[in-house]
Amino acid sequence: MHFRCSIGVIGYLIMFMGCAMLFPAFVALFYGEGELLMLLLSASISIVAGFLIGKLFFDPGIELNVRDGFFIVSLGWILMSLFGALPFWLSGEIPRVVDAWFESASGFTTTGSTILEDIEVLPHDLLLWRSLIQWIGGMGFIVLSIALLPLLGVGGMQLMKAEVPGPTIDKVKPRVRDTAMTLWKVYVVLTAAVGILYFAGGMTWFESVCHALTTMATGGYSTRNASIGGFASSYITIVATIFMFLAGANFVLHYRLMKGDYSPILQSTEFRWYAGITAGAIIFVTISTMYTTFDSVWVALKHSAFQVVSIITTTGYGSYDYELWAPAVQFLLLIFMFFGGMSGSTAGGIKIMRIVLFIKNTSYELKRVVHPRAVIPLALNKQKVTQGAINEIMAFVFIFTSVFILGTLILSATGLDFMSSLGAAASAMGNVGPGLGSVGPAGNYAHLHDIAKMTLTICMIMGRLELFTIMIIFSKGFWRL
Repeated sequence: MHFRCSIGVIGYLIMFMGCAMLFPAFVALFYGEGELLMLLLSASISIVAGFLIGKLFFDPGIELNVRDGFFIVSLGWILMSLFGALPFWLSGEIPRVVDAWFESASGFTTTGSTILEDIEVLPHDLLLWRSLIQWIGGMGFIVLSIALLPLLGVGGMQLMKAEVPGPTIDKVKPRVRDTAMTLWKVYVVLTAAVGILYFAGGMTWFESVCHALTTMATGGYSTRNASIGGFASSYITIVATIFMFLAGANFVLHYRLMKGDYSPILQSTEFRWYAGITAGAIIFVTISTMYTTFDSVWVALKHSAFQVVSIITTTGYGSYDYELWAPAVQFLLLIFMFFGGMSGSTAGGIKIMRIVLFIKNTSYELKRVVHPRAVIPLALNKQKVTQGAINEIMAFVFIFTSVFILGTLILSATGLDFMSSLGAAASAMGNVGPGLGSVGPAGNYAHLHDIAKMTLTICMIMGRLELFTIMIIFSKGFWRL
């Protein structure tokens, strides 16, 4: 493993993130807000520290390998969330380091959990920074850097494998750098589209920018305490629902559609499951809330569709307090916190592809018990799935569940009630945001013990990097020469 060179790459990533802090600094200057100096100080610290680390440790003559990629992504994500907390902490808006790191990590991992009790009192620059770190984290800051690091002589495939550790990496271009750039162009186009639609629906230009960034990132940070529900607009609710669903789909499919190729989306088993599960859940929740919580089919459908899509894509926006709905609906939404969107999307969670293969493999195993001599190959999109991929998925589901249970136990041990512990752990692992109980859509995470906040911060990062990336660097074999 090339330890020194990997540290140098992380330094340059921190430097790039420091440059991103200049955008909210311009906003602070535009609105004449007092946080300008603190933002410039935060940016300066990040840029200088990152540059020095990169200059001291980076070696352009070394070619990175897969182990280097895992190390860069794991440590890089932790350090970027720490440096990303500087604007919150230095400005004094979030005076405690633990809380500032929680807020920053929640942003970078696109979780959307917050310790802020009154979001609307924040200045414009910090509201934009909250949205911007979600947008950066949405597609993956490391994937963005794949397009930039070749300028330093660093190959990108090693980082892509670590950042997107799913069953497959569907490249749309022969070179990883071109693939990353193409996907980011799609990301930017969709972000601009939803921003324009938000603005047309009555949002201010600032609110439309902030919500466009967090919608496509499936992050859920809002400029209002009541989230999307604070706008009281059916139009905005519908636009948000549509684009959250799009953000939860594989971005390679978006690219194909923009090129006029509709066959991949029609042939995608994962997309059919994604759309089918979402539609089925919307119907169930609509029927459950119709004439019990809401007085019309339209209102029930609007809020049901919004909340189902928000949870299953792990966005975490709110239009209504779903804790007022029937327990069966709350339980269903809790399950969907684990699901997530499609692989290759900005959504968190286990991902629909893993869910599909897990269900298919379980079904096939039952068939093999009845017919032990039968040869029943597991296929997806008419392609055979290797046994190695199946083993990885089974291990992932087991580890995901184990970390969730452990997280729930730790949260309960800090004095948090069981329902809130369950919802908070599920939300953190799935990168959703709102949970259940005291951390539901009408609550926040400010009242939690510091140990609980640190536990959730770790769960958010592990969930965002899909477990293996973090866990691999703690294995003995990883550090062997």
